[in-house]
Amino acid sequence: MTILQSSGAISMSDINAQFGRGNDLNAYRGTQYYLSTGGAHTFPSGTISMSDFYGTKLAANSTATINVLVIAGGGGSTWGGQDDGSGGGGGGGFSTQTSRSVSAGTTYTVTVGGGGALGPGSGGSGSNGGNSVFDTITSNGGGGGADFGNAGSNGGSGGGGGYDHMEYNSGSGGSATQTNTGGATGYGNGGSNNDAAYTAMGNGGGAGADGVNGGTGRASSFSGSSVTYAAGGLGDLYYSMSGPSTAAGLGNGGSGIYGNNYPYVYPTAGGSGVVIIAYSNVAPTAAATTGSPSYSNTGGNHVYTFTGSGTIRF
Repeated sequence: MTILQSSGAISMSDINAQFGRGNDLNAYRGTQYYLSTGGAHTFPSGTISMSDFYGTKLAANSTATINVLVIAGGGGSTWGGQDDGSGGGGGGGFSTQTSRSVSAGTTYTVTVGGGGALGPGSGGSGSNGGNSVFDTITSNGGGGGADFGNAGSNGGSGGGGGYDHMEYNSGSGGSATQTNTGGATGYGNGGSNNDAAYTAMGNGGGAGADGVNGGTGRASSFSGSSVTYAAGGLGDLYYSMSGPSTAAGLGNGGSGIYGNNYPYVYPTAGGSGVVIIAYSNVAPTAAATTGSPSYSNTGGNHVYTFTGSGTIRF
């Protein structure tokens, strides 16, 4: 990019041509750019004058690339009836893309899906988690876990099936609906059934494995360290008398319960999703964000973590 002159008159058209942020100087407050000498420069948070742009340039190109992780909300489980086992919720859909192109001056929408609610039991399933979205990437909410021999719900990863002791009905696991969307690679797996033969627990599926194989999640290091997201909630076996251990959060599915487990403390709602955007800190920080994402400068990257919906402009 052309470096702006170090003295003399600078027009707004010169600034806009360089940075692509429009004609309002206030839009540049607190934004990082670079000097002609190569050093980092942050425009003041107060009054900005035209002379603040002397000798500045846009870092890298007006079009940058980012790494993005989009995790949907996990499905909720439900209360097991007397002698019945409920299935775990499916993990939220997991979508990831590296080196995704974004344009300076463009505002991108971020939606973070909430976790699915705990179901009422007595044949009622837990709710599906909410979808998470970044631009054209959509991750589907995890499927809810079922009770009373009902099938788990379909979702990003499918919910676990329920077991009905009185009717000896074994509910099948829900199917995964997550696909590749918007240039990102999507991950999701089906849930498993829940029976009385001590061979199936009605686990929700996860981004890393289906419910039969434990419904494990999938790891990403976009946050700066390896974190596992979108695991399926564990179902509970008939007469297992032990509570599931999968914690909700990070798009994980809620855990199920066997109806005779007292007190009924084990079933949980699904965990809410998250959207993480990371890119090289050679480029400037985001020009603006809404939704209060957390920010860190970690491992040579700017990292923005959204746990609620908002926007980001580069």
